[in-house]
Amino acid sequence: MTREEFEQLPALRQERFQLERRGEREEAQRLCGLLREAEELARRLPDPKARLIARKVMEYGAPIPWKRIVAELGNRWTVGKARYAYSRVCALCFAPRKRKGECHGL
Repeated sequence: MTREEFEQLPALRQERFQLERRGEREEAQRLCGLLREAEELARRLPDPKARLIARKVMEYGAPIPWKRIVAELGNRWTVGKARYAYSRVCALCFAPRKRKGECHGL
């Protein structure tokens, strides 16, 4: 699973539902596997804050509504703390992104 897929989970859930309604079982099963993988990914995180933020990102998707998430989590959270927790999720679960102009293996 990639970070982009993880951030698009709400859309993937909806797409899976539509595929099941149309009878396209194979594609729906593939999406179901991605959804299970994402759930497992969030459960395996060692940090409870990272687990919580991962679940919220899975719930809302991209673009991530940081202010809304922080409002739901309470007064001990800030946007900065939430973003830091998500950076931990990304560091622990996803391969680092390539930067523009970065050489490939050189």
